[in-house]
Amino acid sequence: MRIRNIELENIRSHKNSKVEFEDGITIIEGRTGAGKSSILMGIEYALFGSNAYSNSLIMRRGSSKAKISMEFEQNGHLYKVIRGLKRNTNGISLDIDNMKIYKDGKLLNLLGRKSDIDKTILEILGYPNDVKGKELFEIITYTRQDEIRKLIDMKKEERQEYIDRVLQLSKYKMTVENMKGVLNYFQQEKRGKEETIAMGENVIEDIEEIKKKISENENLIKENEKNLEDEQKKFEIISSKVKEFENEIKIENEKKIKKKRIEGEIEALKKEMEANEKRIKEIKEETKKEIEKPKLEEEQMKLAELIQLEKSTEEDIRKMKRELEKVEKLEGGRCPICKQEVSHEHVNNIREEYQKEIRKLEDEIKNKEKEVVKQREIVENEKIKKREWDKINGLKEILKEKERRLEIIKDKISKLKKENESITIKDTTQIEEKLKEKREIERKIFGRINSIKKEIELKNEELNELKDKLRDKEELKQKIETEKEKLDKIINLISLLTRLRGDIKNMREIVRKNYLEAFRKIFRRKFNEIRHESDYMVDIKSDYEPIAYANKEEVPIQHLSGGEKTSVALAYRLALSELASVASSIIPTKVIILDEPTTGLDREDVKSLAEAIKNITSIPQVIIVTHNETLKSYGDFVYKIEKREGESIIYR
Repeated sequence: MRIRNIELENIRSHKNSKVEFEDGITIIEGRTGAGKSSILMGIEYALFGSNAYSNSLIMRRGSSKAKISMEFEQNGHLYKVIRGLKRNTNGISLDIDNMKIYKDGKLLNLLGRKSDIDKTILEILGYPNDVKGKELFEIITYTRQDEIRKLIDMKKEERQEYIDRVLQLSKYKMTVENMKGVLNYFQQEKRGKEETIAMGENVIEDIEEIKKKISENENLIKENEKNLEDEQKKFEIISSKVKEFENEIKIENEKKIKKKRIEGEIEALKKEMEANEKRIKEIKEETKKEIEKPKLEEEQMKLAELIQLEKSTEEDIRKMKRELEKVEKLEGGRCPICKQEVSHEHVNNIREEYQKEIRKLEDEIKNKEKEVVKQREIVENEKIKKREWDKINGLKEILKEKERRLEIIKDKISKLKKENESITIKDTTQIEEKLKEKREIERKIFGRINSIKKEIELKNEELNELKDKLRDKEELKQKIETEKEKLDKIINLISLLTRLRGDIKNMREIVRKNYLEAFRKIFRRKFNEIRHESDYMVDIKSDYEPIAYANKEEVPIQHLSGGEKTSVALAYRLALSELASVASSIIPTKVIILDEPTTGLDREDVKSLAEAIKNITSIPQVIIVTHNETLKSYGDFVYKIEKREGESIIYR
């Protein structure tokens, strides 16, 4: 992998910073707290996200959004990874719209989820799925502050444990330890299965005994079912006879009811006939006298004519009086028609004539009034005659109806008597005795049927229980057979695991020996690469301790000069990085990152370290974060970082 550039937007103290990386030595220089290490944190976060650093540690305080964008080369392709953050009411979360990976300028089809991006980055870097990416990156590529000499200054046990873990040799030891637990587990399983098998030794005898009882119960159930069938047939026959007797008695009872009903109807009709005959006689008595037909309408017309004449005469009198008044008003004046003077004498003559005529009409009215009174009496008499006439005619109609109803009653009585005489009723005493006898037999058979059914039900319950027991026993038998098969497999597996555990122990030593030999070769090569001329040769002991030789005599590393010691430490670190890549089956890194590598070194040591770094030819790209003035003079590219008002500013 080669890193080409990184952009930081609202990352820690960086508001908007960009750093370009080329092949050669890139120095990022600045005072403590200026924001140098934030760039390295950004590189790790771009690659491994929150698995490297928490979101709250990365994001700049007070900002609503943040983003890291980094381009790097791997296997001949240019990749660009973008990771975004945003602040909300619940804290800081991923910005899904800014979670992307580009390959050679083309956006990869990812869902934007953190897990998808993390997995894709590991695949691009070629890292195994079962390792933590950040840890492997810091072993192979990224050397933290104080770590260059840390490896050679470690105690032997610590260094051996650390390097075994880096080379993944610890997994052999862990596997052996884990296999001990696995063996214990299978030993327990073996004991458990042996106990299960021992508990089921008599299961076959139990199965045969249960099968025997099942057969006996099934035979008893069949026998009871046959008896039940016989009893049900008997019950059907006797029930049929009972129904026959019941129907016969029912028919005779219905005849009795019908006969009694007919007799009741005849008695009621006789009473009605007597009442009719009596009423007919009474009506005949009432209608014996003859009445002249009334002339009510004719007399009423005469009365109306008289009243009309009376009213007409009264109107004539009123008319004459009105005319007389008019004449009297003309006295002393002129007649409106003949225009002659109307004298008093003439008016008196006319008055006498009118009065004479009025008296005559009044006499007529008096006569008419007498005639009206007389005619009213005639009309009232005719009304009385009409009511009597109507009553007699009504009685005659009733008489006809009564006589017709009498004939109907007589005819109905005659028919009912014939119907009643035709009904013959048998004596049911013997039938009732037989019915009682058959019902008793029916009850006894029914009792036997219920008893047999109950017995069958009980036997079926027993049979089901026996079948359940048989099924349990057969399952136990099958389980025992299965357990026996499993026990054989477990015994074989225990034997295999025991042998395998011993083989892994031996394998660990073989692999460790091979890695150690490779480590020695790489270490010597790296030392010769960065220290072209030296009075020493280097090697590694079996416990990973680096050693030096001068004129074939062993010289402890602690006795070397500061410069030589620094060169040994750097070569050792680079050799371990390359060996870790081989152990993880990944391509050796093309970039190394050194964070404050001069910490604890004097001026001469720093100069030796700088020259050693300059001599590295196997790794084309070196990124160094430092505040040392001497070291920055060896850089091909130098970035200076200053912090102004809380913001990191980068310039070259």
